[in-house]
Amino acid sequence: MKAKIIYFSQTKNTRQIANSIAEGLTNKGAEVELVNWMDIKDAQPEQVLNDCDLIGIGSPVFFYQLPFFIRDWFKKFPVVNEKPYFLFATYAVVLGTTFRDADNILRKKGWKLLDYSGFLGFGSFQGYMEWPRLAVQFPDAYEEMKAKQFGEFQVIKYASWKNGKQNFIGRPEKAPKFWKRKKRFMFKWMVNKISPAFNVDPEKCIGCGTCEKNCPENAIILVNKKPVFTGNCSRCYFCEKSCKQEAIVLDWKNFRKNARSFYDAYPDYLKLTDDLKQFYSKHPSHF
Repeated sequence: MKAKIIYFSQTKNTRQIANSIAEGLTNKGAEVELVNWMDIKDAQPEQVLNDCDLIGIGSPVFFYQLPFFIRDWFKKFPVVNEKPYFLFATYAVVLGTTFRDADNILRKKGWKLLDYSGFLGFGSFQGYMEWPRLAVQFPDAYEEMKAKQFGEFQVIKYASWKNGKQNFIGRPEKAPKFWKRKKRFMFKWMVNKISPAFNVDPEKCIGCGTCEKNCPENAIILVNKKPVFTGNCSRCYFCEKSCKQEAIVLDWKNFRKNARSFYDAYPDYLKLTDDLKQFYSKHPSHF
């Protein structure tokens, strides 16, 4: 069985989990190819999806949901006759509507979701950097072990699916209403509206093009060796995080002030979830 894992990763969380899943698949005899989404983002999806038996797709969670550009990429997928795939995501706060969003798009195109799973990753969204984060030490050895076992299980699920057994396949659960309501305000245009503006420090910028190269939306172009930001931005902020000169500057003060009242409350909500109860027992030192 030939499997391909396509992952989008910026701060290495998702890549780390993808490597562990690939190890699990390999342990069960699968031939695995790892593909960085940034290397194929401008290609037609059918060019990279049709040469394997099983597809795995992973990304971080942005704004309680799929990254906007990954969602748009899913919409370009070809119509197929029950081609199997699995999903995984890294997150620092909640998974939100991530898996349900993906399944809503792909199931209409004939893609068969065999399995899905979330893994804790290091939270690096600058809007929250002043606050303690639940996942500062993740992915850790436990998350890597879970990912490896997840990969092994995909081989078993694929074999069952090939033999006509589909009773184990189910749709991802709907996200709690709490997060669905929050998502209503997290459309791409709204995220851009409420987020701070990008500013470039002309004294620090050396025109290296790192920001342009790392932009998943191709939303940055260099003009006279200086970055210019277009309107097609998904607010991943990797341009700011990856600039070694710290030349891209955003004023997060008002954003953090407006969001603080909500995020001061979310730990009480999270403690009620089954996942957090499990994490408390597995990693009591992190909470």
